[in-house]
Amino acid sequence: MTKDQLQALIEPLSWEDLQVLRQLLDERSHLQPPTQSEPVTTEPEPNENPLKGSVLHYDDPFEPAVPIEDWEVLQ
Repeated sequence: MTKDQLQALIEPLSWEDLQVLRQLLDERSHLQPPTQSEPVTTEPEPNENPLKGSVLHYDDPFEPAVPIEDWEVLQ
């Protein structure tokens, strides 16, 4: 912002307005400026599913893990 632009903003303000503005700025002087966020890393994340994509085919994916003859419910 140039000096002329700043002057154009301040000229229409009254002395009381400037005092209030100054007081507000003084009250906020104890605040810290916003912190910058951490830069995004480009490192690949470790593989969470190491077995993903390792199965080439399924013989019968819906077959029960225990043969039906061994089910206690059916006996």
